[in-house]
Amino acid sequence: MTAVSLLALLASSVAAFAAYRLYLTYTLRLTAQQHGCQPAARYKHKDPVFGLDIFLRTGDAISKNQFLVEHQRRYDTYGHTFESLNFGSHGISSIHPENLRAVFSKNAADWGVQPLRLHGMGPFCGTGFITTDGSDWKVSHDLLKPGFHRSNISDFGPLEEHFQILLGQIPKDGSKFDLQPYLLRLYLDLNTLFLFGEPIGMLSGMPPSHAKGFLDAFQAGFNGCGIRIALGPLSFLMPKRSWLEACNKVHKFADIYVERAIKYSNTVNSVEHSQDKTKRRTLLFNMAQATADRTVLRNQIVQAMMAATETTASLISHVIRNLASNPIIATQVRAEVLAVGDKPLDFDQLPRIKSLQHVITESMPANIWL
Repeated sequence: MTAVSLLALLASSVAAFAAYRLYLTYTLRLTAQQHGCQPAARYKHKDPVFGLDIFLRTGDAISKNQFLVEHQRRYDTYGHTFESLNFGSHGISSIHPENLRAVFSKNAADWGVQPLRLHGMGPFCGTGFITTDGSDWKVSHDLLKPGFHRSNISDFGPLEEHFQILLGQIPKDGSKFDLQPYLLRLYLDLNTLFLFGEPIGMLSGMPPSHAKGFLDAFQAGFNGCGIRIALGPLSFLMPKRSWLEACNKVHKFADIYVERAIKYSNTVNSVEHSQDKTKRRTLLFNMAQATADRTVLRNQIVQAMMAATETTASLISHVIRNLASNPIIATQVRAEVLAVGDKPLDFDQLPRIKSLQHVITESMPANIWL
């Protein structure tokens, strides 16, 4: 092929790409007009072509544990909705209630995450409710739903047991201490108990032998997914060897419990099953009654772990911080909780503590963005 032919091919490719981007821009603007959408504020990029500056700034914020602070700063600067570039692709960030409602509820079928997530996250967690849309998502949803039946989540016994362990570990001399690590350990144990049927031993300091290195591998695998998604078409630049090793370690950990769940599913009508409340309330053991596909079960439980990791602990930490910063509200909540008396809290009683429900609800939006 001659130099002239190569130049002609390159020029044709550039022209085709430019035409495609113009068509896409026109289509998006037309759709926006049809729905009455206003133009979003534009992030002021130092790199107006690929938007590498916002990528580097986000990476720096993550390394300094300032990810949410950085996001909040952007919304403070540009308002509740703004447009930015990510490796040349346009993206919309929004915390406006109407936009959230349209994406997650009213017009959810028009939106999706599979094109963005499945390729980047597949080696770690496969197909499941976090990485798919449409019928594939519904299959995962239907598999998970029975495990969240009220009968499986209304027993506060495990919470009380682990909470007492936590109380026994915090300083009693009145000295200052960081509560968040204790909450993280508490909910890691509770989450793994619900997901796998066995706590990972963070509070006791005695994890199962096969759990050695699991949390580090899980975090490395999870972080790698985020990097691959952020890199987009340049994800091949991320070194894969250590990430794939972390993925493999997570898979081996999950496979141990998948095998236990499948084996146990054959005893669902036995006396053992009727007496073992823990297993009957375990998400993985419930799913194993619907399918014996080991890959499907592993994918679902790893994705469930992704959704559960730090979520509740972060929320509770935020609730406690808000109460500590607002003593009048804290006094109201305490008075309403004390009014319950010595009666054990149950699933029906908790929603009736209105002031606590309000505090939890008000603490949640700070951790939500689109």
